Amino acid sequence: KTIEVRKIAKDIGLKVQTAFMVGFPGETIEDIEQTRIFALELGCDWNQISIATPFPGTEMYKVCEDKGYFVKSDNDLERYRYGFANIRTEQFDDKWIKERAYEINIEVNFLENHNFEDDPEYAVALFGDILSRYPKHLVGILCLAYAYKVMGDSQLSGDTIKRALDLVENEPDIYETYKKYIDDAHPIFGEFSRLLDIARSSALLRNVGGARSA
Repeated sequence: KTIEVRKIAKDIGLKVQTAFMVGFPGETIEDIEQTRIFALELGCDWNQISIATPFPGTEMYKVCEDKGYFVKSDNDLERYRYGFANIRTEQFDDKWIKERAYEINIEVNFLENHNFEDDPEYAVALFGDILSRYPKHLVGILCLAYAYKVMGDSQLSGDTIKRALDLVENEPDIYETYKKYIDDAHPIFGEFSRLLDIARSSALLRNVGGARSA
């Protein structure tokens, strides 16, 4: 039914957001994979990928308590937010589910966002809004550059790629954080990866030349 409603919404020009949760007690790795596939199939404009959180007083909390799933025994209320992984089960641990939730987020919202082709102006607004909140999100910057490119604005696309290159040069740890998501074969990353290789080669040659001069 969700697929049918999504199609109707798209046909009449509505933008649609969804909310998914992964990491429930009793959930399997295959269940989580099916959630990822379903999110891609729906092709919504944005998808909130949250981690199931067992709040005190709920049935889920009691299940996790009875089974000894909680990562921490203290009642730290700061952890009761959907970005935290509070449990480890027979199927997954807290580190894995947190990383997997973020990987799904990157794939369905950034790399496979249908607005690049269907509505690049909306994609520019979408990723611009994300970067207003997370200005060092390297994948987000490159998605914005790609949206500009698809829209036909080569100047803004190039300027935005330069923004990404400057970020990597000034804060190398940023690249280390995001490099696992950067596939040179993906059209979003091709030009950035090419220019990054050139920049690194030039820096290496300058360093070699400097060493010889010394």
